Amino acid sequence: MKLSAVVAHAGRWAWISVLCLVLFCHLSHGRFWWQEQVCSLTLYWVPLIGIGLLITLFKYTRGSRRMPWPLLISALQISILLITFDRARPYVYFRGWHSMADKQVSQVGVLIAPFLDGDAAVDRLAVLIREYQPDIMVMMSDGGALRRSEESHVFPFVHKQAAPSGRGVAIFSKFPFRGESARGVGFGALPSMYEELQLPDGSILELGALLLSPSVDQDAFEDNKVTARRIVTLVRNSSRHRIVVGSFFDSPFSKIVSLYTRQGRLRSVMFGRGFRNTWDMQSYFPRLPADHAFVSKYINVQDVSLFDVPTSRHRGMFFRAIFEPRG
Repeated sequence: MKLSAVVAHAGRWAWISVLCLVLFCHLSHGRFWWQEQVCSLTLYWVPLIGIGLLITLFKYTRGSRRMPWPLLISALQISILLITFDRARPYVYFRGWHSMADKQVSQVGVLIAPFLDGDAAVDRLAVLIREYQPDIMVMMSDGGALRRSEESHVFPFVHKQAAPSGRGVAIFSKFPFRGESARGVGFGALPSMYEELQLPDGSILELGALLLSPSVDQDAFEDNKVTARRIVTLVRNSSRHRIVVGSFFDSPFSKIVSLYTRQGRLRSVMFGRGFRNTWDMQSYFPRLPADHAFVSKYINVQDVSLFDVPTSRHRGMFFRAIFEPRG
């Protein structure tokens, strides 16, 4: 057998294996860390699969009709593209947001501060607060910035949750926390909180904040899954206004992130606004939409903006949550 034939045969089987792996990842519930990685990189797979489909169809029309391989590869590629399109559709086309200018409604500005560490962290926070004038700020940190952040006296109410290493999450609010509000989500979870805030109109806003880690091994994946599932269970068992924000280190195609749209019945603030990378901004690969914010059905989202921070690998986010009247 000629070398070129061997290479072509090996390449064909390698491509079939890759396609089966990607399809298995999207059809199967995530059980392994590598599945989460494959799913999360879907936006990188789509162009390759699209090009591969064109090449396969071209070869099929050029005389390979009697070979089953082009048909098998084409079926796998089309299946993956259809699944990807279905999950990407609300991010590209979504009609759920609408103007509330003609109605008397309450609203809050939410600022998600990225990883701000170092001596200039507090100063940078002050600049962001002056620029966006948020009512609620959620901050993620790997260390000292979380301890020094209380130097800002703009927010009278602060709750924090941190690991012994200092890595953690904090919620700064102009609205009081309810006394029975949960501070954490239990033993074995990563830094996370699910709080109840008393809004000026008397209503209750439930706010979840979580800080996951990159799924680089099975232990990290299991920690992420435990934390995300505990938060989504609290979300699913409530009928109040709910917002969940966090650094997931995974794209919307991952099983952990999609929990909030599938099981939690929440809507990403990026629905209708496309896929915009938020991590790792100091690297060319991978870059993913890895920081997310979700809202419940009766919350309208406007004024979404992302901003870069020179000292952080993450991009920050600001959005305005407008609470629609019910009934």
